Amino acid sequence: MRAAFYECDITPPLGGYMEGYGFKRLATDVYDRLYAKAFVIENNDSYAVMISLDADDMHDEIYEKATKRIYEYTGISPECVCICATHSHTGAPVTDSPEIKCFADTTYKDVAIRLIADSAILAYKRLEECSASFSLTHIDGVSYCRDSYMKDGTIRSWCSDVDNIERDFAEPDKDLSILMIESNGKKIGAIYNFSCHLDTVKDRPYGYSGDYASQVAKCLKEKYGNDFVSVYLPGPAGDINHINRYTNPPSSLTHREIGSIIADGLAEATENGVKVEGEIRVAREKLTVPKKQFTQEEFEALLREYLDERSGNFIYNNLTHYYATTKEFTKDVYLQVIAIGDLGIYTYPGEMFVDYSHRTKEASPYKYTMVVQESNAFGGYVAPPRAYVPGSKLYEIRAAYSGPLAPEASEMLYDKVIELGEKIK
Repeated sequence: MRAAFYECDITPPLGGYMEGYGFKRLATDVYDRLYAKAFVIENNDSYAVMISLDADDMHDEIYEKATKRIYEYTGISPECVCICATHSHTGAPVTDSPEIKCFADTTYKDVAIRLIADSAILAYKRLEECSASFSLTHIDGVSYCRDSYMKDGTIRSWCSDVDNIERDFAEPDKDLSILMIESNGKKIGAIYNFSCHLDTVKDRPYGYSGDYASQVAKCLKEKYGNDFVSVYLPGPAGDINHINRYTNPPSSLTHREIGSIIADGLAEATENGVKVEGEIRVAREKLTVPKKQFTQEEFEALLREYLDERSGNFIYNNLTHYYATTKEFTKDVYLQVIAIGDLGIYTYPGEMFVDYSHRTKEASPYKYTMVVQESNAFGGYVAPPRAYVPGSKLYEIRAAYSGPLAPEASEMLYDKVIELGEKIK
């Protein structure tokens, strides 16, 4: 087995638009440098590539152009490449938010796409004999569900009225899964998987940062050396963030604190890692899923509802932009599973709710499983069917442009990715 890592610095000029939060934020500082980080692994001429990008979303154009360039330089098929956005809300300005009239820096995006591909190309050129080990630990006190079943029968997001909360909508997935790679007795890099919204730099939201993943990288370089590369694979966290609403006032850790906790957990867990070896198998399939479609009457009723609730301009603008501009009511997305011996890595497009982390792990036939969101295509928020019941006021399903897929699409994605995992098992 051969493997290698490489990271390309993609820190942009100041002034770029950072997607997230629904309002215009132009970067005025750099808190942490941004990266595209690649992991390439090969066994018996079978390859798998995983790239993480410090950006809010993964859009189809980025995936298509970067995988084409990787193929031209290495011969590795796009089918074997997964590119995921870490979902940092202080990340690279490569995506648009037309509903609030904010757009990517097109000059920068062109260069960034080439550097994303180059991270994999340069890792490929550095492949060396290695060993791999898997570790699993749990991280407490970091992640919480931000959605709640209320005593009045509604389901709400971000409710701080804890006396009227019946129960949380879901349980966080506290697993921290790690694949550590060693060569010549030295740890050279790791891919790790954890589920919590990467929006924890809220004390200073106007500077570029890879969020808590940047702090993890800093801590691990201090421990293992400056050449050590940590590739963050974000787990499903559409309804999971870092804010504990049950304290008074609600409390949260900083991105520095969260990153340090994860890095410490990772380093401790890998001391007792279990060896991973065997074939590399990859399956990727394009799936056509339905998008939301509203009649004029439904659209007008939703607008009245949102205005009556004074829910703010973002959801209103999000819905009106989607209704005015959407002409195609299906979308093609890629589902993909990468298996490395007994490890199965399941990848989804969009911000999957944490339900799909739990369910995918339960259904996986692999001894070890990672579940990754924001991969290979844009999907927006992807909620389970139980989110769409009468009385649901969840932000994630009401923001139509930010969550364009129809309610039935989530189970289609789940069914297909489970099918792919079984196929290559």
